[in-house]
Amino acid sequence: MSVIVDGKVKLTYEEYQLFPDDESIHELIYGEPSMAPAPGTNHQSVSRHIQFQLYRQFEETGLAQVFPPVHLIHLA
Repeated sequence: MSVIVDGKVKLTYEEYQLFPDDESIHELIYGEPSMAPAPGTNHQSVSRHIQFQLYRQFEETGLAQVFPPVHLIHLA
């Protein structure tokens, strides 16, 4: 059930759980619904370079496994 704080309607975690499972990134920030934008080309490029360096330093040397952030993978 929504609550009112400082005269504004704030959503609760229970209401957040009712948001659609549509592969978008939904968030509640101080009770206000927000939908994160998809990462841009520059963001994905930087992420790929960081992942490559982590792969070289950790996975190739056998110290750890490196996995891409799931939300950055988009299959057309």
